[in-house]
Amino acid sequence: MAQEKRKATNLKKDKGGVFSYEPILFKWMDDVPGGNNIGRAEFAICPIWANGRLKGAYITRAQQRELGYYFVKLHGDRISFNSMTHRGIVKQEPWIWLQGWCKEHKTQSCRIYVPPQSSKLIIHDLNTAGFYFE
Repeated sequence: MAQEKRKATNLKKDKGGVFSYEPILFKWMDDVPGGNNIGRAEFAICPIWANGRLKGAYITRAQQRELGYYFVKLHGDRISFNSMTHRGIVKQEPWIWLQGWCKEHKTQSCRIYVPPQSSKLIIHDLNTAGFYFE
């Protein structure tokens, strides 16, 4: 099965000047009863750097029924991974469990377990590229 490449769509700028993409929706745990439980959802993130600056990132779904990957344009010099609810209370931080070299994108890559009870990945782009799980 070939993975479908998609560009993250609908880049918006809010009143505070923060750019954000349309959220990537997912199920944090496979809920098929009696089926093959594939475990907690993951994302592989491969940042693309040029001259010490962040230029973009490839985001690949893993351990999910819907596969595919996205490319987002980013700016800045740092990346942060956070978790929050609509009230701003931190649930549990995303867990980076594997780091290594991505041969396909020729960059350092990390695989991230999503926090429990989260359902979407939101990407903000300011001085620091932020990946937020809600």
